[in-house]
Amino acid sequence: MVNLTVAICTYNGALRLPEVLDCLTAQTVSELISWEIIVVDNNHHS
Repeated sequence: MVNLTVAICTYNGALRLPEVLDCLTAQTVSELISWEIIVVDNNHHS
C-alpha cells in the first residue's frame, strides 16, 4: 500500500530530473510510510 505519491510532470526536463530525484530520495521518511515517485512526460501533441 502506497501512502504518498510524488508526481513530477515535466517537459524537456531531462537535465533537471536527476537532481530532483536525488533530492527526493535523500529525504528522511518514516519507515511506516511507503511512497512512490511517478514521472510524467507531459509533452502533449495536438
